[in-house]
Amino acid sequence: MRIADAMRRALGEFADPACRRCGGRGFRGNTPREDALCRCVAPRVPADPQRPRHALPHPWDVLTRRAQQIHAAHLLEGMTNSWV
Repeated sequence: MRIADAMRRALGEFADPACRRCGGRGFRGNTPREDALCRCVAPRVPADPQRPRHALPHPWDVLTRRAQQIHAAHLLEGMTNSWV
């Protein structure tokens, strides 16, 4: 899995499935970009009141963290359980 695929899945988790603009994908067009983020995503992403000032703008900090979790989980599925 590529990180772009993980970002698409993260956007899909936060997007409104009934959205008429994006159809539940969370972005318009072929690739998720800042200027193509659908308006249905930001209100559904929980705001972090203790977010550092240097963090990415809302909702990108939460979306990036979730995409990293999805990507890591996918990579760990392929790992062996035995380290001997």
